Amino acid sequence: MTAKAWFVLFLFALWCVFSAWFYNCKVKGLCGDQYGQSNNTASITTDNSGTDIADADNAYTGQNNAGTISSDDVGRTNTNEEVSTGTKDASNEVEANAEVRAFEANSFEIPALLGEELMADPIFQGLADNEKILITGKFFESENNASDQENLGFARAEAFKELLKTKIDVEQIEISSEVMEGDMEGVNMKDLLSFKKVTPSEEKQIAQRDGKVLVYFDYISDEPKLGDEVKTYLDQIANELVADRKKYIVATGYTDDVGNTKNNYYMGQHRAEAIREYLMAKGANKFQIHIKSYGEYRPIAENNTEEGRAKNRRVEIKLKY
Repeated sequence: MTAKAWFVLFLFALWCVFSAWFYNCKVKGLCGDQYGQSNNTASITTDNSGTDIADADNAYTGQNNAGTISSDDVGRTNTNEEVSTGTKDASNEVEANAEVRAFEANSFEIPALLGEELMADPIFQGLADNEKILITGKFFESENNASDQENLGFARAEAFKELLKTKIDVEQIEISSEVMEGDMEGVNMKDLLSFKKVTPSEEKQIAQRDGKVLVYFDYISDEPKLGDEVKTYLDQIANELVADRKKYIVATGYTDDVGNTKNNYYMGQHRAEAIREYLMAKGANKFQIHIKSYGEYRPIAENNTEEGRAKNRRVEIKLKY
């Protein structure tokens, strides 16, 4: 083969190599750094795809979490509804109690539900034969008294007594009254009734001192029940008053120092009135019976012992001409 032929063959081979390089490297971009970049691109794409897939998983997980949160929220909603319902029930109960206990000025009726609540007090359980319940009804002096009692305190105590006698013997119930101080704001019906156990004394109810007859009272009650000994004495006084209309008595009520001064004054007054009512029932004239009260003032014994207080709870009776 001639040199010219070899030269032509060399050029043809060179052209083939160049053509292959150009096709693969320039057209397809598979040569050198570009190949590596392509691989990196593929890797990055794959990684990004993986990341996208991971993000998709996270998004899916997030959806599941969202579902879980939603479920929790439903649980919370249900719980909140239960709490809300409980709160409403409690609120309704408070409102119902407030309505039952609502204080209405000038009223002395005891709502049935309040009566049931009061009678559930343990103080009324296991009452001994020699014990009594003292009910104290309270009132404001500014109230209008439309009852047949001396004041609304007595009327309220009497109303509760009517309920209580279905639970305990009526002979074991005494009533009293007490003046409330301050204004009526914030007062409910339950505040206007109180009660406690009392044990009557077995000591004599009659004594004489400085030309006067002293009638003692067993406990702090301004609805005194006169014993047989007292009634026997008052029967004698009534006979004298009926026989001689010029005669008259002065009955002065006293108390111990338990409680406030104003209530003690009324208590002493009411004890003296009990004497007057008994004598009038026996025929004495109202104008023959003068009554007054000194309340806790002018004690005849110390008030720091029960024995002394018992001596101060008295009505002094003096017969005059």
